[in-house]
Amino acid sequence: WPSLIGAMGVVRARQFGLDDQLSWLLIPLLGFSIAASAFTAIFYGLTDAGKWNRRFKGDLGGQSSSSQTNGLTVLIVVCALLVGTTALIATLVYSFQHLFELQAL
Repeated sequence: WPSLIGAMGVVRARQFGLDDQLSWLLIPLLGFSIAASAFTAIFYGLTDAGKWNRRFKGDLGGQSSSSQTNGLTVLIVVCALLVGTTALIATLVYSFQHLFELQAL
């Protein structure tokens, strides 16, 4: 839901311009939900194979080859880190910019 509400803020900003104050409140929800999703992907990507198997596959003790870390796992974690960091920093910059603009008025 926060992603959809944030996307609605982006649509409002495109329709009414960046002076629309409701979009100032809605757009950061999209950025924060993207950053939270990326954090979750990083958390799952860095989970130990034994913990992963106990939680999702029953107690296999890390013996399943599908739960072992490989190059694809590392690539996904790096991409999640890149996307999540970009979304978080962009959201913070956007929020602080509009906060300072609101205080200057």
